Amino acid sequence: MFFTLLFACLYTGMGSAWSGASLLPISAWLGITPLLLRRGVSLQWIGHCAFALAWASFGVVAYRTGGFSSPALVWTFLLPLTCHAACGRAAAILWTGMSALLLAAFYALELCGLQTPHDLPAATLSALRVVGYLGVVATTIIVLLVMDSARQQAVDALRRAERALERQRILSAMHDGAGSQLLWLLLQARRGALEHVALLAGLESCLADLR
Repeated sequence: MFFTLLFACLYTGMGSAWSGASLLPISAWLGITPLLLRRGVSLQWIGHCAFALAWASFGVVAYRTGGFSSPALVWTFLLPLTCHAACGRAAAILWTGMSALLLAAFYALELCGLQTPHDLPAATLSALRVVGYLGVVATTIIVLLVMDSARQQAVDALRRAERALERQRILSAMHDGAGSQLLWLLLQARRGALEHVALLAGLESCLADLR
């Protein structure tokens, strides 16, 4: 939220009020996301709305800052990755297609010779392009680290569940096997209906089962 607000202020201060204004809906949506999650709103729905706002904002910023050569289009490459991390493969495929559509639209405008507004000077756009590249790389690394951490946590949870099931299986086997046999030997011994040799044989059998 603060990142998009910062860029909104930067674009507005540098002379592209339309670009700055287009980023404000993303900041507002990210600001209310925790409230929506507490109210039980689906993460998938929240994610798709956020990605739709980001897609539209990238389009507006790119249109106002040079079209196909705009540094804003660099950020479209983040949509599929963040979609996959937040909403899964299907969402990533959808927004990959939408990002490709946005790039193709601006490329088509350039091929047709249609001019887009240039709210910012060339030197400023070059600086923003460098910032965009660095931001994409940094964000990609962060998202990959988060995804790797989540995957490792899932693997650890699965292993803990498997160990718990194995312990339960062992306890159940001990109860049904050696436990039942020991109880039978105890009852027979108390009744005096078990010879010494048979008692020893039964105990040895229990030990073998435990091993």
